[in-house]
Amino acid sequence: MAGQDVTETIDQNVPILRFVTCSERYLQWVNTKPDDASDEIQIAYMFLLEINFNLFLLPAGQRTKDVQGVRPDTSYESFFQYRFQDFPVRYYAFAQNPFVEPPEDSLIGDVAEDLTIIYLDLYEGLSLFHGKHVSEAIWFWRESFVQLWGKNLVNALGALYSYLALPE
Repeated sequence: MAGQDVTETIDQNVPILRFVTCSERYLQWVNTKPDDASDEIQIAYMFLLEINFNLFLLPAGQRTKDVQGVRPDTSYESFFQYRFQDFPVRYYAFAQNPFVEPPEDSLIGDVAEDLTIIYLDLYEGLSLFHGKHVSEAIWFWRESFVQLWGKNLVNALGALYSYLALPE
């Protein structure tokens, strides 16, 4: 019986550790300004795919304590300008609600802004995780994904896919 509990715990921890690992690798990539931007789009695309996939494998989390995650010390604008000002793809069009017929007017998205928003929410969740608030971290990642950065991730994936896959 005790062995079964350990197996269940290990089975539940594997997707959490995978998500944490890919999130930490994404943060490390964002924090390192590249010498050559030629592979940046493909790298960003692969990170977003990995983060999206692993998020959906997370077990349910709960907000059991009133704890807040920590945001990076740098301001959004300085961070955004430092890392993504020379990103090879920036602006794209998307529909706010793709199920409205006839389609709504297109809105303009910004890949650099999307990548920054994703960074900030992953960072905040990781601060909860490393502060031993695992359930709250999972809850935060899932809730903030639904409320904000999930849409940014999906829109950025579409823009990066179009850039990588479609002929110029």
